[in-house]
Amino acid sequence: MALFILSLLCVFMVWSLVFLAWLFWSDIQRLVKSGGGKTVSEQTVKPSKEKIFDEDRKKLEEILKKRK
Repeated sequence: MALFILSLLCVFMVWSLVFLAWLFWSDIQRLVKSGGGKTVSEQTVKPSKEKIFDEDRKKLEEILKKRK
């Protein structure tokens, strides 16, 4: 009986470690990754995309004003 409980405990511990690794996978990759890659904040954003976002934002604001 004790062996059965010990084996169940081991299974749940391994499952918990795998779940935590899956949950924090992006953080783990960031720690392991070499410094050569660019992060999101370092990447350049094209101005044309910003204009599209501004236009979309204005359209959405107009829709919200009409609903009120």
